[in-house]
Amino acid sequence: MNNSQNASEMKETWDELKDTFGEEWIKGYIKYIYSVIERYFDKNGLNEIAFIDPDIFGWCMIDILYDLQRMRDFHELDSISEERLLAYAAAWIIKRKPIQMSQGQIKGQNEYLYVNEKVAFILICKATGIEDGKYNVSMKEREKALRFLDRILYHLRFRNSSPKTLELLIYGVRLGTMLENS
Repeated sequence: MNNSQNASEMKETWDELKDTFGEEWIKGYIKYIYSVIERYFDKNGLNEIAFIDPDIFGWCMIDILYDLQRMRDFHELDSISEERLLAYAAAWIIKRKPIQMSQGQIKGQNEYLYVNEKVAFILICKATGIEDGKYNVSMKEREKALRFLDRILYHLRFRNSSPKTLELLIYGVRLGTMLENS
């Protein structure tokens, strides 16, 4: 497929999605995901060596929205929960890998291998209420909580992270928090 066909196909798909979700809602959703990635770059000093590939990011957003559109139509949903929105974003970011590293900048630096997975992890943490690693846990339970968060990141790196699996994970963590607080 050449670039003009690719651009034409992308435009047609965007037009279809705008009819379903509305242009303003789509812009807000994309802006939110993009801002999460930019904050991750800022916090980790990646602005000079990482970038968001616009084509991959565009197709990633289309994949997310298209999946959500199909689910909404099939299940006749009026709205889509924040948990589901973030689970789908996390899964498609892992799959499409829109965050790229500048060539030659990272040679031999393994901590940059999983930047997409780390952004997906941040989205999942936001959906569960664990924002930026800040959570209310006793010092006694802190080690267990950190091990659990490490396991989630491991899963994102090395396991099949479907949107449904990640959504279930988010709801499970939220349920665990509710049960602990009761």
